[in-house]
Amino acid sequence: MALLLAALAWWQRPAGLVTSSAAAGKPVPVRFENQATLPESAARILETRLWVVPPAYTRRPALAPTEASFRCIQGSRVRWTVRVSRLGKTPPVLELGRRQLRLRAVPGRPSEFVAEATLSASTLYRLRFAGQVSEEYAIEVQPDQAPTIRLITPKAYTLVEFGRPRRWQCAPNCRMITA
Repeated sequence: MALLLAALAWWQRPAGLVTSSAAAGKPVPVRFENQATLPESAARILETRLWVVPPAYTRRPALAPTEASFRCIQGSRVRWTVRVSRLGKTPPVLELGRRQLRLRAVPGRPSEFVAEATLSASTLYRLRFAGQVSEEYAIEVQPDQAPTIRLITPKAYTLVEFGRPRRWQCAPNCRMITA
């Protein structure tokens, strides 16, 4: 019985649920407006990683975008992980549309910061850190497609007599029986 419950719990897990080490992915290129003019010792963002987790009901896998501008399904949870060269006076800030989200320090990793947001509409974002401002990047949020139902039986134009039980069948692999 315990094995059955464990299997059911595993099957019901969100598709994108992973640990932070598994969500590493490759860093995405983020350009800053005035980074070339800064002294070598200045605090700066060294790398940015993105992790996108679609809504659990879609059963789509989580993904790590390869570019700073990307597409995702409406309701996706996006995580920005930023690694800095050294700590500044304030943590990095994610400007997501009109919102400003202060990135949180990752426990046990003093040079890493993280922010998460659930997206419902397309937006622009950029990062701010130690007087540096990144270019703006676009997130295109696509509405999820509505489910479609295709009836296999009864066929079109089939006469269903009143008072008789009806049997309906949906495709694929699901059956719906109504009386």
